[in-house]
Formats: sequence, structure tokens, C-alpha cells
Amino acid sequence: MFSISRYFKKFDWLLFAAIILLFLIGLLTIYSINENADFFKKQLIWGGIGIAMFFLTGFIDYRIFKDHSIMVIFLYIIIVVLLILLLAVNFKIRGAASWFRIINFNFQPAEFAKLILVFLLAKYFSIRHIEMYKIKHIIISGIYVGIPGFLIFIQPDLGMATVLFILWFGIIMITGIKPYHFGIILGSGAIAAIMGWFLILKDYQKARILFYLRPDIDPLGHGYNLIQSLVSIGSAGFWGKGLGRGSQALLGFLPEAHTDFIFASFIEEWGGLGMIFLILLLSFILYRMIRIFLFSSNNFARLCVTGICLIIFSQVVINIGMNVGFFPITGLTFPFLSYGGSSLLASFITMGFLESIRIHS
Repeated sequence: MFSISRYFKKFDWLLFAAIILLFLIGLLTIYSINENADFFKKQLIWGGIGIAMFFLTGFIDYRIFKDHSIMVIFLYIIIVVLLILLLAVNFKIRGAASWFRIINFNFQPAEFAKLILVFLLAKYFSIRHIEMYKIKHIIISGIYVGIPGFLIFIQPDLGMATVLFILWFGIIMITGIKPYHFGIILGSGAIAAIMGWFLILKDYQKARILFYLRPDIDPLGHGYNLIQSLVSIGSAGFWGKGLGRGSQALLGFLPEAHTDFIFASFIEEWGGLGMIFLILLLSFILYRMIRIFLFSSNNFARLCVTGICLIIFSQVVINIGMNVGFFPITGLTFPFLSYGGSSLLASFITMGFLESIRIHS
């Protein structure tokens, strides 16, 4: 019989403390760069709800998804239906139909699709890992991911669709794949990319991809966001400008300073020293996740931990990459750091299930 005392005894308090510290850094940055405190207040409310959900999901036995396929399929169907409804409602923010508007809050189903797909892929491959030489399992799992991935892609949300692809590709690489199957996937991906470029991507998305290597070609248009991000980071120096003194973000030169470019906003205030601290903090979180992976008691749990690592750190890498010009700007948030209720809540729930795996293993 599982008890409250055992729950708190096996709880990974170091992981929790690192996540809370990352959240507080984001909260402090949002507060310092916005004269209007509305963003800070909403983020604080969502953070409180997220922390409560973190403990709640940690208490739930993750094996309910391992032992009952119907639960996973039910959640998968719900998220697909919500993504279809999004396109029907067609409520757009910054050109993307990615949110439902509920009173004064926006709800983004794609954020929760990531965790559901982690469960689905972990369940699928944990019972078929000895048959991974059969290409049909790669195709079937690809269809599972492809349906919500396509619905997210045409919203259009290229960044989130990329994360789902990384999740699927990373898990099939972990479970084992033949070289020629790998070649088939790469070829199919190239064909899909070409079709997406000509048939699906909007003009502004194409411009983001074309101008991210040479933002100076159109410094006041498509290259503006990246240039301002690079100015914010480059002007910070090692010590930074100080809390509340990030001129690029505070004076409005850096667009979306509290969401897409929260990393640049943070570095402008805290400089190279802050970047080193942030990297160390993220490395510690990854270390605690790896420990949970190593002590997991079954393949389902190990694949879940792998999937959670992939979605959290792919978002981190893509967000930092687009802030420094390595990747096109996709609008992907930085987990726990960026402003956004759906992103923050989904991130806390995701890490809560990581605690569940640790506690119930």
C-alpha cells in the first residue's frame, strides 16, 4: 500500500528545487522587463497551479498508463479532437491558430500532446522492442505522431511540430533501428520538408528560415527580431546590465522579450555569468533525469524518461538556438523560463510524472 510518508521519502527534492529555481529565474526576468505587472501576475498564478499539479502527478502511479492501454488511447483521441477543433475555431494569435481563448487565459493543446505522445510511444515500443527490426512498427508509430504533428504543423506551429518529430525520432533510435530504415526516414523527411515548403508554410515562416542566416539583408523587417536578440546578448558583457536595466527588452526594442526571447532578456541583465549559471542548472536537471532513468524498473518507465528528456531539452536547445541565430525563429518557448500558462503547466505536469516514475519504481 502506497503511503504519504513513502511519497515524500522517495521524492526527488533536488530535482524539484532545480525546477523551482528555473521557474523563479523566469518569473524574475518577466517582472523586470515589463512595466505592466499583468504578465508577472498571470505567470505567478499558473506557476502556483503548476506546482500543485507537479505534486499531484507525482503521487499518481505512472503504471496506470503502462498497464491500461485504453487510458493512453483515450487521452490521444481527446488531444487529436482538440487539435481539429482548434482549426475549426481558427482563433489566431500572431498568425497561428494554436490556442483556445477561455475568459482571460489562452489554452494551447499542443503543449499537452507532447506528454501524451510520450506515454503512447513508450507503451508501443516497450511491448514490441524485440520486433523493432520490422519497419511496420516504425511506420505505425510514425502515424501516431504524424496525425497530431500534422495538425500542429498546419496551425501553423513549426517549432512544436519539430519537437514532436525529435521525440519520435529519438525514441526509435533508442529502441533500435536498421541502417536502411534510417535512410528511408531521412528520405521521407526530405520529401515532407519540400512539400511543406511549397504547400503549407506561410510566407512569414519562409522568410524566417531564409533570413535567419543573413538578418542584415532585411534589418527592419524579417531580420529585426534576431538582430535585436543578438544586440541584447552581445551588449550584456560578462556581468550583465543588472536586474531591470536591460534596455533592449525594457524599452521595447526586443520583441516578445517575455516569451520567445526570454533567454536574450535574461542574458542582457545577467550577462555571461548568468548564462554559465543557467547552463549549470540545466545540466543538473539533466543529471537528475538520467539518475531516474538508470533506476527505472521497466522499459516503459525508461522510455518515458527518455521521451521527457527529449521534449524538455529539445525545446531548450531550439529556443536558445533561435535567440543566438543558430536556428530559424519558430516561436518555441523555453520550458519554465518563458511566459505562458499552457507551457508552464504542461512542463510542471511532465516533470511531475518523472517524479512518479522515481517514486513508484
